[in-house]
Amino acid sequence: MDRKAKRYRLSVVCAAVTLFLGSTGATAARGAASLTLDGDTDRNGIVDGSAAERSRKSYASVIVICNCDRDEPASLAGPSQPDCFDRIVNGAEDWKDLEPLILRRSLSPPEAEIWLRIENGSLDDVELGQRIRVFNDRGREVLGPSGGDSYHLSAAETASLADGDLTYYAEGLSFATSVRLSVLVGPSEQDYLSIETAPLILTPQTQRPRAVYVARPSAVASSATNLAYVERFRKAAASCGAAVRLLPTREDAWIEDEIAWGYTESPRRRLDVVFHFPRNEELTGEVRKLLGPDLGWCEAYDDSGPSGDSLNHGGNVEVAPPTPAFPLGRIYYGSIAVHDDPLNSYLPRRFDARLHAFFVRQGVQPPIELHTNWLAVGHIDEVAAFVPRGDAPGSLLLLASPKLGFDLLGKLDRDAELDARYRAWIAQLHRVEDFFSATTLGRSLRQYNIDVDERIFGSDHAAPSPSSIKGILKSELGLAETDILEVPAVFFNDAGPAFESRWGARAIIPCAANSCPLGRTLLVADMLLPAFRDRVEADLQSYRLVPAWLDDWALHVPYGGVHCNSSVRREAFTHRWWENREFRSP
Repeated sequence: MDRKAKRYRLSVVCAAVTLFLGSTGATAARGAASLTLDGDTDRNGIVDGSAAERSRKSYASVIVICNCDRDEPASLAGPSQPDCFDRIVNGAEDWKDLEPLILRRSLSPPEAEIWLRIENGSLDDVELGQRIRVFNDRGREVLGPSGGDSYHLSAAETASLADGDLTYYAEGLSFATSVRLSVLVGPSEQDYLSIETAPLILTPQTQRPRAVYVARPSAVASSATNLAYVERFRKAAASCGAAVRLLPTREDAWIEDEIAWGYTESPRRRLDVVFHFPRNEELTGEVRKLLGPDLGWCEAYDDSGPSGDSLNHGGNVEVAPPTPAFPLGRIYYGSIAVHDDPLNSYLPRRFDARLHAFFVRQGVQPPIELHTNWLAVGHIDEVAAFVPRGDAPGSLLLLASPKLGFDLLGKLDRDAELDARYRAWIAQLHRVEDFFSATTLGRSLRQYNIDVDERIFGSDHAAPSPSSIKGILKSELGLAETDILEVPAVFFNDAGPAFESRWGARAIIPCAANSCPLGRTLLVADMLLPAFRDRVEADLQSYRLVPAWLDDWALHVPYGGVHCNSSVRREAFTHRWWENREFRSP
């Protein structure tokens, strides 16, 4: 099978998989034939052919997961490919990832011909054989990429069906796929099952942590400062009871840009899934090693890959916590929303359409687009983050506030409070005196932060404009003012060599929005300015949240932060995605 035939087809597809019973006129005259097809339509995790199961067949689907984990190291798909990329069942554990479908037959003549046939039921451009795979009970593929779109049951299979049942096993090859499986008995009788492959669900930062992954640069390629930061992070995370796994790298520290964590589930099976973003850097090879038993892998782009623009990286894709209308939360990401914004960078950038389409197709976490193109990197995690509340159920939205930051900056005693590292860094950008001057660059800096503040809040913090980040999130998620906490931030207009073809806003001072929540403890970058740190600590403590301060200067200067250097595997929602949800008919 070529590489293209193995690639995930991550789109909603509709097909008809038909079981066709054909007979000659003479055969039909000798007696009636009947077939029934049973699956877990009552979603209790078993197929028992019960009255409850059969009564739901007209409106409820059988749920199949995308078999995207790897249950055995040796696989026809290769050492770093999921099980659904090959045409075999990879051992006893792999059978658990397949969904049984039971064909029952009575009053049927033994000479009747039975076919399994896939019929196209949509205009989707996904190839017909790439939608699902069906195995017989011996683990042989009878329909799918290798089995083709039709299968004629052998005489032995037909004979065994006359004496009992035949069990087939469905394997999902993609996420959020809707399929119809029909049984035709001559021209007059029909039974069918609707089959739905489960969506991928990404988990928000408000879910309880299971494990924390941190990129650890090598001692040869990195400074002692970087290594010291990783050790501080490891100890802080471990003190919260979180398991910490260090991923070796030479210099690539941005694991959050590389992957996000989620899961897919059916009534009888759940797999954690690593969602990989189109970022082919040093860490890519390391995170691929995460694929294994009960831990799947997903890439929502084809071989050509979307743009390598940083807007398409994981730091720009976050998940809002559940609301009454959206019990699994909503994905939100940054893009260009205002084409003539004077703060926009040199080239307008937009979030990749294929990634957006993938999130839409999942049907459970409808995405929200926010305007972040004015940021040099462009990531929404630079200015907004949801964290769990400590004082009450629910969550808290942290929003970067240049207005608050500049107010605190104006009260700063530069001689007594300005850390030497700030002095050295600012001196590379501007003269320190000019940077804080009220008449020269300081005035320009103030106006720049007013402009940035308007992108986040609008002209009025209490009544944000509909197009601002706060305004959109309040409207889309039904947030109240008490659900939002402003944290100080100060930005400058960066035209540095790291982004030669564009410019945009960059944080001077580390912002608490770019943090790593582990329960009630937030791993937060130390701002190295007492006034800023005291304000953030007091505000967080008012919500019974505890900041764990980390000196992340080694990450801050090269456009990163605490959140960028870590990726957290979190618990799944207790809400099952199919609950209180109408079936999507193909």
